[in-house]
Amino acid sequence: MSLPSRSQHLPACFTFSAQHNAWALARGLQRLGHRLEAVTEQSGLVSRSRRQPSPGDVLFFTDERSLLAFANQSDQYRFHPRNVDPRLVDDKLAWARAVAELGERPVPSWELTGADPAAAPELPIYLKGRHSWVGSRRMPRGYICRSTHEVERAFLAIESDGCQPSQFFWQRLITGPISNNYSVCGFFDAEQPTRSVMIVVQKVLGDGPSVMSCGAVVETVPDPANLQARATALLSALTFTGPFELEFLREDATQTYYVLECNPRFWMQHGLFVDGYDNAVIARYLGVDPPRSSAEGLPYRSLAWIDTLDLIRRLPSLFTSDKSRRDVYLDLWRRNRAGRTRLVWSPDRMTAIATVAAERGRTVLQRTQRALGMG
Repeated sequence: MSLPSRSQHLPACFTFSAQHNAWALARGLQRLGHRLEAVTEQSGLVSRSRRQPSPGDVLFFTDERSLLAFANQSDQYRFHPRNVDPRLVDDKLAWARAVAELGERPVPSWELTGADPAAAPELPIYLKGRHSWVGSRRMPRGYICRSTHEVERAFLAIESDGCQPSQFFWQRLITGPISNNYSVCGFFDAEQPTRSVMIVVQKVLGDGPSVMSCGAVVETVPDPANLQARATALLSALTFTGPFELEFLREDATQTYYVLECNPRFWMQHGLFVDGYDNAVIARYLGVDPPRSSAEGLPYRSLAWIDTLDLIRRLPSLFTSDKSRRDVYLDLWRRNRAGRTRLVWSPDRMTAIATVAAERGRTVLQRTQRALGMG
């Protein structure tokens, strides 16, 4: 089902989270004159809805669980992607196999056959969760194993978490700095390629030390190795239409860029389009983008997406022990002052300060209640 055109009345807009990605969506929709509501029990950065979506409403997905709940339904709601294979939405092993069958190069992966530490194909290795969600449960991302002992510990952790070994698989561990993680992201339209828009981004800082960590700072970069063309070929073969983030990992030893994962939904990098590229992704999602005669690439612009909540939470350590992280922020600030890089804060700084202050207040209250025997 097509989304509303510019001349049509736009129904209500809903998402199913209230954090970073939802905040960026709300900001982008506001610029188009629309309001986003979050269908979630948890409070956050977007107002919670007092009702559930109704047929005809527009849905925005920022997680696999909500996308899978609506995927392949009848045309009651308006959203992208439609008719997507559920295995490719949240089965990382199935994704790796599909990528290989289409002639691309995924990170080498192997099926797990039992909980035998000696069966690991190679060490070090990543014992990775096949799914982000099983039902309503958020699953562990995985375990980095550099020895047989660490493999044994990983299987014990799986058991203690109430998970099954069949919910995991082996994946080659590609080590290196967080900056070895690149993504092609944007909006792809397999039926009308001239509507497709994409940029390449690189992780600069993560919320942890591993190359698999979530990004705390992400920057746009010139395409380092024809990644946009690879993304175009892969998404075309999958006849995909919708917002996406296709993730690559670079192996330093061979300078190979492996396909890691595809997020067929809104992701943190899409906030860069709101400020730097005329809200291009949300406009295409809603079908209000201007016509284009060709699928020319977007011009490179130096933009940096910053997880403002992560920055505020880490402020004490930035002034004491975390010098390397502090240097990254100082470099961004200097480049921004010189007009060389535009900073995209998510959420805005005042919202982040208020959110972290509220978190700290709740923590102090809970500790006080426990100390007094009230909690």
